[in-house]
Amino acid sequence: MLFEGRGEHARAEEAYKEAIASEHPDAAARARLNLGVLLEQRGEYDLAEEAYQQAINSGHPEVAPKAVDNLRGLAMRYPERIRMSFFSQ
Repeated sequence: MLFEGRGEHARAEEAYKEAIASEHPDAAARARLNLGVLLEQRGEYDLAEEAYQQAINSGHPEVAPKAVDNLRGLAMRYPERIRMSFFSQ
């Protein structure tokens, strides 16, 4: 998040991916959510949807509900761009 705050988006993405690869239950879930936000801001909606879905799938008690909200918001803002696999189940 520090890199993202500095506008270093490529480094932020790299750091989020490293945290995800660590498979740490807390850090990886939060990184998936934050990566989704970063991707959404860049207009990469399909990838943002995927990151949010992975955050939801983590089952993390704090992160998963936020990811659901973000995914719903993404679908509302860009309905033509989102597959919405989570909500079609």
